[in-house]
Amino acid sequence: MYRSWINDTRMGGGFRVLHLVRPFLAFLPEVQSADRKVPFREKVIYTVISLFIFLVCSQLPLYGIHSTTGADPFYWMRVILASNRGTVMELGITPIVTSGLVMQLLAGSKIIEVDNNVREDRALLNGAQKLLGILIAIGEAVAYVLSGMYGPVGQLGVGNAILIILQLFFAGIIVICLDELLQKGYGLGSGISLFIATNICESIIWKAFSPTTINTGRGAEFEGAVIALFHMLITKSNKVAALRQAFYRQNLPNVTNLLATVLIFLIVIYFQGFRVVLPVRSKNARGQQDPTSYRDEIEFLEEKIKAYGCDLEPTRSVINGFVDITRYVMFLLFKIEDSDEIKKQRKGLISEEIENTFTTLPKDFICSISLNIMNDPVVIVSTGQTYDRSSIARWIHQEGRSTCPKTGQKLVDLSFVPNLALRHLTTLWCQVNGLSHDSPPPKESLPKVFQTRASTEANKAAISILVRNLAHGSELAAGEIRDLTRTVTETRTLIVEAGAIPYLHSLLKSQNAVAQENAVASIFNLSIDEANRSLIMEEHDCLESIMSVLVSGLTMRAKEIAAAALYTLSSVHDYKKTIANADGCIESLALVLRNGTVRGKKDAVYALYSLWLHPDNCSLVVKRGGVSALVGALGEESVAEKVACVLGVMATQALGAESIGREESVVTGLMELMRCGRPRGKEKAIATLLQLCTLGGAVVKEKVVKTPALAVLTRKLLLTGTDRAKRKAVSLSKVCKGCDQNTRR
Repeated sequence: MYRSWINDTRMGGGFRVLHLVRPFLAFLPEVQSADRKVPFREKVIYTVISLFIFLVCSQLPLYGIHSTTGADPFYWMRVILASNRGTVMELGITPIVTSGLVMQLLAGSKIIEVDNNVREDRALLNGAQKLLGILIAIGEAVAYVLSGMYGPVGQLGVGNAILIILQLFFAGIIVICLDELLQKGYGLGSGISLFIATNICESIIWKAFSPTTINTGRGAEFEGAVIALFHMLITKSNKVAALRQAFYRQNLPNVTNLLATVLIFLIVIYFQGFRVVLPVRSKNARGQQDPTSYRDEIEFLEEKIKAYGCDLEPTRSVINGFVDITRYVMFLLFKIEDSDEIKKQRKGLISEEIENTFTTLPKDFICSISLNIMNDPVVIVSTGQTYDRSSIARWIHQEGRSTCPKTGQKLVDLSFVPNLALRHLTTLWCQVNGLSHDSPPPKESLPKVFQTRASTEANKAAISILVRNLAHGSELAAGEIRDLTRTVTETRTLIVEAGAIPYLHSLLKSQNAVAQENAVASIFNLSIDEANRSLIMEEHDCLESIMSVLVSGLTMRAKEIAAAALYTLSSVHDYKKTIANADGCIESLALVLRNGTVRGKKDAVYALYSLWLHPDNCSLVVKRGGVSALVGALGEESVAEKVACVLGVMATQALGAESIGREESVVTGLMELMRCGRPRGKEKAIATLLQLCTLGGAVVKEKVVKTPALAVLTRKLLLTGTDRAKRKAVSLSKVCKGCDQNTRR
C-alpha cells in the first residue's frame, strides 16, 4: 500500500492540470540554481546589477506613446507595485505577484493538485507560475494600450501599439528573470521586496533632493523638500516663517511628509525583525515544561531515519524535517543550559540502571570469535547471530569460511546489519565500569536525505541560536554543535556559514576542560569536509590554538581529538609542511601514540603518516621522535598492524629505512606481528622487513637476517600467508641466502 502510494505520487497519479505546463517548460526563460556557495561579495554584485537594471527600466520612457497626461488610475498603487508611469517598467511587479497569488490560491484550495515532496510537481508549479506571469504581462500590456493610457488607439497606429505591447512584455520577462536570479542564491533577499524598497527609496530621494523648480503663487520653488528648506532659510529674512512654509507646503513635497515617510519606513524595518515569544499551551502537550520530551522525540525520530535507511525517499525526508523542526523548537523554548541538564540527568539515570542491572560483564557483549567486547556489533542476516564486525569480516572474507561460527549453518546471505542497541549498551557498560571502548565513529553510510525547505530553514534557525550562544562562550552550545557536526555534510556547511569557526577557535583557549574538548571536536568534525579546511587554516591563530590543545590540552581526549584534526587538515598537501613545523607538533603526536587510548593512538599514527608524505617533513619526523614512537607502538596489539603499514611506506625511502633500522625493537616488533598478527598484519610486517633489508644498509640487513625466528616465520608465510605475503617471503628468503653466501666467502 505504502509503496504503491509513493509510486502514484511520483508518477503524478494519471493526468493532472499541471501536466499541461510540460510542453512549455523548454521555452520558458530560466535561471539555473547556484551549484556552489555564492560568496557574499558576489551576491552583493548580483544584487546591485539587478537593481541597476530595474532602475534603468524605471526611467526609460516607452517608445511610441503619444501622451501620459491623462488621469492615472493606478497612482496610489504604483509604490507597492514598483511601477513607474510612462516607462518600460509600467507594469512593475504586477505580473509576477498576481501569478504567484493565483497559483497559491489554486494549490491551497486543491483546485490543482501539487505535492511539494515531489520534485517534478515543484518544477511544474514554478513553471506554471512563470507561464501565467508572462500571460498576465501580455494581457496587461494589451489592456493598457486599448484603454487609451498612451493616447487614442487610432492615433497610435497598429505599429506603435504593437511596439508598446512588446516593450511592456519584455520588461515583464526581465522582472521575472531578475526575481528568479535573486531567489536562487545569487542575491540578497527577495527580488520583489528589493524592487518595492528601491522604488520607495527612489521616491523619497527624488522628493527630498529634486532640483526641479515649479512656479507657484509665491514664486518659483524647488520641488525637493530638503533643497527648498535650505533655499528658503537662505533667501528669506524671517527664518521662522521659512521653516513653517518648508514644513507645511501644499501641493509640493514638504519636510513633514518626508519625515513621516522615513519614519514609517524605519518602523516597518524595525518590526520586520521584531519577535515576540509566546508561551504555547496545548491539551495534548500538558506537562511538557522541559526539554525531556523534545529529546525523546528527536532520539525516536533519528532511530526511525536509521530504520528507513533503505526505504523510499519521502519517508526519510519527512522524518528528517521533523527532527530539524523539533530541535529548533527545543532551542527556541528552552535555554541550552536546561537542555544540557536534562541530557546529563538522563545519561546519569541510564548509567545507574546499567550499573545496577549488569554487575558483571554480560556474555552477550562478548564476540564469540575474538572473545573480546564487541566494538562494532553486527547481525548476520542469514542466521541472526551477532559478532564484532572486524572479526566476522575476517572470518568470511579473509579466511574464506561460509558457515556461521555459532550455529554452523551455511551462510546464504553474507550481508551484515549494525546492532545499534547492543553497541549503545556496551558503550554505556564500559563507561560505567571505567573501561576504554573503541566504538566506531559515526559514518555517513545512510542514503542522502532530501532536505525540504522547511527542514533547511529550521536547521538554520536552530544553528543561529547555537552560534549566538557560542559567541558568548557557552561550552554547552559547543557541545550541541559537536553533536550536530558528527555526520551530515549539509549541517556542517550551515554551521560554517553561520560563522561558528571564530567562536570555536576562542573556546580552544578555555580553561574549562569540557568547553575545550567540545570546541576541538567541533573543529575536527568541520574539517572532515574539504571545503572547510581552508577556512580553519585561514582563521588567524587557529592552527596555533589546535596545536596548543595537542601539546598541553586539559584532557588526554582533547589532545587525541586535536591529533585527529591535524590529520584531516594535513590531508591538504600545502598544509603538511606548516603543520609539521609548528612547535611541539611531532613530539606531542608521539606522546599521544605512547600514552593515548586506542582511538587516540590510531589518530596519531594517521597524522604522523600524513606529515611524512611531504618530502620536507621526513627529516623532522625522524629528528623529533616520530619514528621512534611508531616503532614503539608495534608492541600495541590494537595499532600494530597500522603502524607496520606506515613503517612500510616510510621504509621505501633510504632515510626512513635507515632511521627505522636503528631502532632496537623494530625487528622484534615486526617478528611478533608475523607470529601473532592477522593475515594482513603479517603481510605488512614481512613487507616492511624486506624494505629494511633493501634500503636500510648492511647493518640493518645483517640485524634482520641474523634473527633466529626469521626462517621459521618466513616458511610459515610461504605456506599460509596471503598471495602478496608469499611473494614478499620469497624475496626475503633470497635476500637471506645472498647474505649467507657473502658471509661464507
